[in-house]
Order: sequence, then structure tokens, then C-alpha cells
Amino acid sequence: MTATPHDTESVRDQLGEGVQNVLVLSPAMEERSEAVCADLLSVAPAIDRDVLFVTLAQSPDDRLGRWQSHADGTEHEALAFVSTGETTRSAGTQAAPDGGPAPPVHTVPTPGDLTGLGIEISERLEAWAEDDNQTLVCFHTVTTLLQYAEIQPAFQFFHVLASRVRIADARAHYHADPAAHDERTLNTMRTLFDAVVEWDEDGWTVRSR
Repeated sequence: MTATPHDTESVRDQLGEGVQNVLVLSPAMEERSEAVCADLLSVAPAIDRDVLFVTLAQSPDDRLGRWQSHADGTEHEALAFVSTGETTRSAGTQAAPDGGPAPPVHTVPTPGDLTGLGIEISERLEAWAEDDNQTLVCFHTVTTLLQYAEIQPAFQFFHVLASRVRIADARAHYHADPAAHDERTLNTMRTLFDAVVEWDEDGWTVRSR
């Protein structure tokens, strides 16, 4: 991978058109991480994009609220969530960005239910495959999933998911807190993605293949 430092505003543009799966390494829910998340979800105009949030560390309401606070326009043809039983309990009160009905929330029991997660995400990608919008996925977070699953099945899960994202001609980014993982785990995960966006004291660095 080649590495180039960038400002938050330039991350999306510097990744390029062919990058479909991006690992974002930064402490979860920090403002800089949320800003890059919104940046990566702004690859197309609001009306031309479908957004799927896989939220394992927050409720769908919380995830949507954080995104709306950073996004430039959040009116969508489609918006959906895949969440877990515990985080979904506080969901369902948030209206859609355009003031319409609340977006659908597809639930799996726990973040360790890799089969259930894979099914729910794949069904949403397939459902959106026929429209003309750009499908975008935010996976929040890899760190949470690794608290429930061993590295090898998790590696296989993300390998398959990245492939499904490519087949669907979608774009996805995956949040992870680098402080929560040893270097061996991080190196293993880095190999799965087209690019890695990482925060350090010098700012954001984009490493692409």
C-alpha cells in the first residue's frame, strides 16, 4: 500500500473511484471519525444515494443523529439499519431525514451472530441493486464485532462482506479503534480492504493498494 497524508475534507476524493472497501482507524465516536464517516457517505448527491448503517456499538437513533450532525444533506431514496438486539431497544423514535416514516431496522441477536449479520446486509444490498442510486455502507464497528467473535471467523466474515460490496457495486467503510487491537490483528484486518484511512498526530493518512 502507498501512504499519503490528507486533510479530513480530502479523504474521499483522494481514495479515488475504484476504492470500494475502506478501513477507518480512529477512536469511535470522536468528532474527527464522525466527520470522515460523513465525508465517505457523501460520494454522491443525497437524492442519488442509498445508505445502510450496520450499527453494533450504538442504537440506530444515535447513529443517525451523529451522522445528521455532520452530513451535508441527508434526504435519501432509501435509508436502513442493521442492528443488534441490545442496541435496537432504544431505536424507533427517530424520523427519517426528510421527516417521513422512520427507516427500517433489521435486527440480529448479538454482534457475534456473523451469519445473521451477513444475511441482513446481503439482503439489503440485493434489494438496492436494481435502483440507479449509489449504495453506501457504514459498518460501526469492527472493534465491537471482534469483542464477540474470534479473529479467524471475523476475518472470513469481512472477506465475504467486502466481496459482496464489490459485486453490488457499492462502497463501504468500516470503523475500528486501533487502540483496542494488537498490531497483529490490525495487520490481518488491513489486508481485507482496498484502502486504510488512519488518524495519527499528523492528521489523516490514506493508504491504498
